[in-house]
Amino acid sequence: MFDWGEDFQQLLHDGIRGFAEASWGFIQDAFAASNLDDHWWASVVGGDIETVVNGEVVSTISHPGMLNVVVVALIPLLIIFVVLQVIMSMIRGSVAGLMRAMAMAVFALPATYIVTGLIWLIITGLDDVSLWILQTGTENGSDEAMAGLLALFGMTWDATTQEVLLDENYMQWQWAVQDGEVGRSLVSFVLGLIIWLACLLLILMMVFRLIAILILTVFMPAAMFAVSFEGSKAIFSRWTGVMLGLALAKPMAAVVIKLGLVLSSLGGNWIESAIGIVIIVVAAAMPLVLAPLFAAVTGGGSTSVDQAGAGMGRSGGGRLERGAGRTSRSVSHSAKRLVTRR
Repeated sequence: MFDWGEDFQQLLHDGIRGFAEASWGFIQDAFAASNLDDHWWASVVGGDIETVVNGEVVSTISHPGMLNVVVVALIPLLIIFVVLQVIMSMIRGSVAGLMRAMAMAVFALPATYIVTGLIWLIITGLDDVSLWILQTGTENGSDEAMAGLLALFGMTWDATTQEVLLDENYMQWQWAVQDGEVGRSLVSFVLGLIIWLACLLLILMMVFRLIAILILTVFMPAAMFAVSFEGSKAIFSRWTGVMLGLALAKPMAAVVIKLGLVLSSLGGNWIESAIGIVIIVVAAAMPLVLAPLFAAVTGGGSTSVDQAGAGMGRSGGGRLERGAGRTSRSVSHSAKRLVTRR
């Protein structure tokens, strides 16, 4: 017969353990599983994608690489930008503008693939830096660092039994095992749920960072081609800022987590749990914070369209004014000659 008191408390206790194990899995994979590798990169530059089931390759697909597809699709955009730059430069009499148009017409495609290679080197390098930051001061690698973060919540990773243990010396987990204290067990259950949600947010944001980097790389030709036209060069500046912010988000998140391990000595049971939750949420927010920040810093050329238009207006107006002046002087001179003859 179902005992609402005892059985429900056991249900809550099992749920707490489930949240703890899932939280450990999320924390452990947030930095390792979201690293850029050949499988992720194949979707950008192309390659053979294998489907593995039970250790066996069941299918192999040759992917052309979405970057190559987008480059071909945006070649008309490059031509439009180059033509606009040539026309504007001829109107303004700008040799530098003509040189810009010719240079981008020749080097835009090679530069696109060179920048793509640099993105691969930078992102993989920063992923390694993130793991190094987490491993600093530990002997068993990043798992020990992640276990230290887990300790903020009063949990312990037992590498021998491969289980997450709840430290009953922490009041929140002591309540979970007290017989007849269903209400207190419910508080522990809610805390476990909050910790699980925070850890879920961390891994989701790290995966979001990786996918956003891949998408920005695929559409990078549009930003690169925009450099051809002086009025649209701010697009590349914005793209660079967002990419830089996303690239640095992971190392910054690792720094925040290591900082949280130091701050854990500042409080007791509940304070440590609060610090752990805040640290994970702040680390998860790094992609959303840094990407707009760097985009704003590097987007100083956002008014280049207006500046270019104003330059064209001033140049054209000046020429019209000079032309009108010459016409006026010519008419006046002709009138004077006519009066003199009479």
